[in-house]
Amino acid sequence: PISNKAFSDIMFNMRKRFGTVLIPATKFKHLFAQHVKAGPYALGLVADQSPGNPLNAYWHPLFGKMTAFVKGPEKGSRNMNTAVVMLHFYRVKRGYYRVDAELLTKHPNELPDGAITKAFIHFLEESIKKRPESYLWSHKRWKHAYNDSYKDLVIA
Repeated sequence: PISNKAFSDIMFNMRKRFGTVLIPATKFKHLFAQHVKAGPYALGLVADQSPGNPLNAYWHPLFGKMTAFVKGPEKGSRNMNTAVVMLHFYRVKRGYYRVDAELLTKHPNELPDGAITKAFIHFLEESIKKRPESYLWSHKRWKHAYNDSYKDLVIA
């Protein structure tokens, strides 16, 4: 959840508006299994936020600065052996938005460790370059400063 309650409520209501079920990262493992058992599903992960613990992250440059990235989306796609699709949301005009989808892989387990996250980073950079006004800059993307203790977590 976002620390500003009013802003958190606005974002929560926007995201659940069309029947989306929101699951906090801290409860994901437990609650997600219930939804998988219920039948066909599509899973959307918001992966552009800074990870809670930089020791459990992948590290890779974003716009030239070493940055921590959550491992969950890549790990989950491998565990469930599900296709990975990148989505880019952007505003066309007031009240109108467009979504462009790009298939990254149908077979995540055929890719080397870190490849999905690295592709996401490239996709994120390109999306921000095209439309910087569409990126929610409040994510504190560079909250964690890189140091040598993270060198084994760097994606080549």
